[in-house]
Amino acid sequence: MLYAVLTVLLVAVGCFAFLPRFKKTIERYSVGVNFILTLLATLVGVLVAISISEYRAQQAQKEDVVKLLNAAIETVDTSLDYSTSMNVYVQSLQNEQLVESVYKNNDLPAPTYLDDIIVQPIVSKNISPAGLGAINNLIIINKYLNSDLKNLARYIINLQTLKEVLESEVEYQSDLIDLEQLERRVELLKQRLGEQLKEQQGAAEAAP
Repeated sequence: MLYAVLTVLLVAVGCFAFLPRFKKTIERYSVGVNFILTLLATLVGVLVAISISEYRAQQAQKEDVVKLLNAAIETVDTSLDYSTSMNVYVQSLQNEQLVESVYKNNDLPAPTYLDDIIVQPIVSKNISPAGLGAINNLIIINKYLNSDLKNLARYIINLQTLKEVLESEVEYQSDLIDLEQLERRVELLKQRLGEQLKEQQGAAEAAP
């Protein structure tokens, strides 16, 4: 952005040389003026080249961030699919002892490498504050719910929210939505999560 502003200013300064009111002065000091205009043209070219280089570097970083976030979505999706299948199986069991046996002998599948992806410098440096905050909070909740298979239904809700937050961040990094839209979407997802977890907790407490 700074280079673009400097480029515009230099071009504006150069344009003064072509104003009629400065014609006599330019003719009198033509050698010096030509030197200055050549210098300005060189500086403009350098600044434009730097701006293009920086833009390309930023785009390359965004592409790398998107790739890593998509990898995070894949690992969350794997855990979500497995957890959902497990929940369907548990719900199909009629014998309470079998249910307890499943709870006792199985662990909730945690998203592999999710923490490692999020703490990658390129991700933590470029990800939006809203996305990073929500993702970290959801990871903490995941670890809490992951400690007990009886939290399976709530764990699935949390994983689904985590997946949607990651997908929203990918849209933001891909310039499909702006920061305001991302923040609004993340806030709505957090509100929905709170309502769903509260509803699920109430259903669990009401169950015989």
